[in-house]
Amino acid sequence: MSAWVLTIKWSPSGNKLAWFCQNSSFHVLDCATEQHREHSVNFTLLPVRDFVWLNEDTVVGGGYDCNLLLFKCESGNWRYVKTLDNRRENKTGGGGARSFFQNKSNMGSETASEDQVLPTRHQNAISVVKRIDNNTISSSGLDGNLVVWDLRKLGQDEGFTF
Repeated sequence: MSAWVLTIKWSPSGNKLAWFCQNSSFHVLDCATEQHREHSVNFTLLPVRDFVWLNEDTVVGGGYDCNLLLFKCESGNWRYVKTLDNRRENKTGGGGARSFFQNKSNMGSETASEDQVLPTRHQNAISVVKRIDNNTISSSGLDGNLVVWDLRKLGQDEGFTF
């Protein structure tokens, strides 16, 4: 691993340690046995700044991509599943945050025009993701927004259970 660690947390049981790095990678160290096994997942979206464990096999993180990202462990292998703010996938196909800041840099604009507004609930990096209860998490970002996410509704939309 050759990147800064941005956030690191133990799983609810304390058997797994997960962390996200600046190079858009996610790592899990399984400490349940004496043979500590590390799993790594590289993803193409912008880095994650904070995350929560939903259970031993599910992590939701948010960061510079202005969206929540879902990671799951299935059959012992961790993988990136999807973004959770569906409005983004429906409108931009996954490059909204990156193109927003690239356009802002190229055009030198201090204010966002209508076509520069991100199709996500957050308009700037997500800095904190917290668990409220078994069915709800929240995210807050550098845009000043606090978003409450109903996991039951998110799972129902995509056929997932959390």
